[in-house]
Order: sequence, then C-alpha cells, then structure tokens
Amino acid sequence: MARMRLSDQGRLCKSAILSASETYGQVDVDTFVVMPNHIHLLVHLQDSLQDGTPRSLLSRFVGFIKGRVTREARKTWPEAQIWQKYFYDHVVRDEADYLRIWEYIENNPARWAQDRYWFDEGDGQ
Repeated sequence: MARMRLSDQGRLCKSAILSASETYGQVDVDTFVVMPNHIHLLVHLQDSLQDGTPRSLLSRFVGFIKGRVTREARKTWPEAQIWQKYFYDHVVRDEADYLRIWEYIENNPARWAQDRYWFDEGDGQ
C-alpha cells in the first residue's frame, strides 16, 4: 500500500484529526488519509447524539480540524490560506458503499501521481 510522506502542514492535519477524534466522543474516525492538497475521512457518527443533528456534529468536527490546523499553521506561515470554505460529505448507505469508500481512501495515495495537481518535486515547479 502506498503512503503519503507528510509535509509540516500534513503532520499538523494528522494531529488535528487525531485530536478531534478524542475531543468528539460521538465521532469515530474509521480511516483517513492526508493528501498534499486534501484529506479524506471516513467517520461514524454514533446514534445517540446529545447536541444537535448528525449534520451539525459533522460540521463542528470538521470545523475543529480546520481551526486547529489554521491556528497552528499561521504561527509559521501567517498568510496561509489552507482550507476551502466548504467540505463535501456523503452518507454511507450500506456495507458495500462503506467498503467502496474505505478502499478509495486507502488507495488514494497510490493514485496521487495521476492527480491533476500532482507534480514531481524535481521538475522545477
């Protein structure tokens, strides 16, 4: 299985995801990958939500990650524009959907060289 070599910002992101999963006990992170220009998360929202809807819990969870990374990154890179405003989500419908998404996330690093934003660090870009 291919793996990503994380940049400093990538390590901040990984740390924020792990911290968010500890902070939000109603969210289980099943798997994730930090890519050079995006992240993928497969999360399970527990059935017994105490504050709000699943959508609001997911928004707070993602907001925690984005906020933590932005605060830490701006200590070193004050002008950093790290995140797009929104995020995309998908409700997992059944086990086959879950397994397809899991496989997509796990294999995403191996497909990075085919991504339209990929470039070889040695090519002068």
